[in-house]
Amino acid sequence: MLLVEEADYNLLGRDLMVALGINLIIRNSQITVSIYKLTCEDEDKINPKVWHTGKEAGKLAMEPISIEIEKPEDPIRIRQYPIPLEGRRGLKPIIEDLIKKGILEPCMSRHNTPILAVKKGDGNYRLVQDLRAINERTRTRFPVVANPYTLLNRISPRDTWYSVIDLKDAFWTCPLAEGSRDFFAFQWEDPDTNRKQQLRIRIKTTQASNPAGFLFGEASSEPIHNCIDLVELQTKIREDLEDEELEEGEKWFVDGSARVIGGKRKSGYAIIDGKTGGVIKSGPLGTSWSAQACELYAVLQALKGLKGKIGTIFTDSKYAFGVVHTFRKIWEERGLVNTRGKGLIHEDLIRQILKAVREPKAIAVVYVKSHQAGLQFRIRGNNLADQEARKAALLTLDTLESRTENFGEGSPHPTEKEIEDFKKMGGNLIDGKWKLTDGRELIPKAYARIILKDYMHKLIGELKL
Repeated sequence: MLLVEEADYNLLGRDLMVALGINLIIRNSQITVSIYKLTCEDEDKINPKVWHTGKEAGKLAMEPISIEIEKPEDPIRIRQYPIPLEGRRGLKPIIEDLIKKGILEPCMSRHNTPILAVKKGDGNYRLVQDLRAINERTRTRFPVVANPYTLLNRISPRDTWYSVIDLKDAFWTCPLAEGSRDFFAFQWEDPDTNRKQQLRIRIKTTQASNPAGFLFGEASSEPIHNCIDLVELQTKIREDLEDEELEEGEKWFVDGSARVIGGKRKSGYAIIDGKTGGVIKSGPLGTSWSAQACELYAVLQALKGLKGKIGTIFTDSKYAFGVVHTFRKIWEERGLVNTRGKGLIHEDLIRQILKAVREPKAIAVVYVKSHQAGLQFRIRGNNLADQEARKAALLTLDTLESRTENFGEGSPHPTEKEIEDFKKMGGNLIDGKWKLTDGRELIPKAYARIILKDYMHKLIGELKL
């Protein structure tokens, strides 16, 4: 083909250009190629699947690719990199489009590799997945595609035309085998809902009927039981136990306090009348009492005070609330042991609470948030109980009754050897306590040491005076 810049038309090769619908325009020593558009007749003869569109990703009709990794029992877990909000907004339409086309699928996988939002020159974003961790664990195979240099060397010198075809979005085009999909899971956080989820498995719904639906026809009679009533019966200590405030009866706020002041723990409890703001009962507790034990003791004393009455107890202790409402059935089945099979720390207090909660005529134990500001009834009452418990903790503990009525951190129950000794001495278990026939109480050695130690300190203090 001969090109002459000064000529309006290029004579040599014109027949071929006319046949192909090509026009070469030469201006300022530069060639511009003009190709005529295809006619409708031409387009009808072309398979529409060959045309490229910016948002399309093809699906190859091929056997799904299966990969094997070293040590498959150890999951590949790489934490997702932080992606700026702008980047997540740029990736959202891409991910939603891939999910819509069935290329990406929601899942819950043991594996996770991070994704990146790569900004293009036009301002759009490209979804890139960091697969280096997977590549390091993948078992290598022989290459399926030949090396480009090998292919070029096989081209004959007589060949004058050859094409290089690049597969668009190859990562999303080649199907993955079901067993290999979990390896490529990644975490995606929606920029609008902030919902985090993994993408991999496609969730399908089925129109198949559930066989269980054909087992029974219409009910011939009323239900045998009410499920809600049955659940409450199985889980509640008493059927009428409520977790919301009763309309009538007493309104008591309870709290416990345990602080270390001057190197010594100061513990106490308080019960406040919510209607009047007055102190119903308060007092100090032993140095071995934790804040949790003080909270339980306050609830116990309130339950005893409401024996035969109607009342509501407000507590800011989730543990005490759970003891009354939630844990009873679990502990009953386990035998008052925790998840590790060990005895509960406050077993004696818990036993007494589970017994005392049956005594009121009607009772509700309600949880309230602690340390709130405001003048509302619950906030004011809880703050008063907290203040009074702190004051009570600073008082001097000087009565044996306040010491022996309940126990602190140590278990109040005697050992098996001590129980045998109690029986030999003629002791009997009465209301949870071992007593002799003359009414004297038998206590474990561990607790006897605590009492003697406290009285020794008190005696030494009096002698110094």
